[in-house]
Amino acid sequence: MTAVNLSYRVTLPASQLDLTQTLFCGQTFCWRKASGSYLGWINGTPVQLHREADLLIAQGPLPLQATNIARYFFLTPEWDGLFSQMPQDKYISLAVSEYPGLRCIQDEWWECTANFICSALKQISQIQQINHTLRAHLGTPVPGFPLKSFPSFHRIAQAREKDLRECGLGFRAKHLHRAARQLAEGVVDFHALEIMDTTQASRELQKLEGVGEKVAHCILLYAGRRLDAFPVDVWVNRLLQKLYRHKKRPRPELTHRWALKKFGPHCGLAQLYLFHWFRNGGENRPRSETGGVSFLSPKRIKMVK
Repeated sequence: MTAVNLSYRVTLPASQLDLTQTLFCGQTFCWRKASGSYLGWINGTPVQLHREADLLIAQGPLPLQATNIARYFFLTPEWDGLFSQMPQDKYISLAVSEYPGLRCIQDEWWECTANFICSALKQISQIQQINHTLRAHLGTPVPGFPLKSFPSFHRIAQAREKDLRECGLGFRAKHLHRAARQLAEGVVDFHALEIMDTTQASRELQKLEGVGEKVAHCILLYAGRRLDAFPVDVWVNRLLQKLYRHKKRPRPELTHRWALKKFGPHCGLAQLYLFHWFRNGGENRPRSETGGVSFLSPKRIKMVK
């Protein structure tokens, strides 16, 4: 792999951050792990990350802003306060106690949209491969960094659908190509979403080819940081049925309404923890192995950690 230029460096306190869990759980797909470090992009800036004790070290070939990195990983005082506002729920308690270093990231709007358009019938590792292939074929190189930038929607719109198929997108190539053209034509304006409520913003995003209710809520949660978004995929459907006796595949809007009532205005955070815990077999392990505790306050989370 190309030697990484580490001319710029930023250090942030990050005692409650697990990079592997956070970067490879299905929120974002640009990251690669190499020799104990993590290579990827944060808001258009190439970066190498690693941990030293309770610190997060970010280095790269271009100037880095600590505020952007803190925002990306939710390294703000607001994070701890979110947990005190969550409802009493034994499954969320188990998930948080097992994965206290999991964070909700905030990705760039377009890349997040493209990732989830390409996610249909794909596993996390396959979406990661698509992301890396799109970068390799259509991205812009940065001297001293092995990963190219993610191609803009203008670049995707100008490409041929055949070029996208060659990146392993299959039928998703048509959706991504059309969505990029719609964005280039101004059909959807990401900045305008910021002043809409989550329901309205979801409907706006669904104007894009390849974006349905689930993908729209993924985009709003992982790019817009709408913590009241609640993406429902096959894993979430399974856990809702198994753990909460939820009906099989109800209308998405009914599930969202149920989630808001059950988990409150931060139901997206509940989804993130439950998804990761359930997908990794948490519901099949004895309670003694997952820390069978009542809902964890931030202070209790640190004790478990």
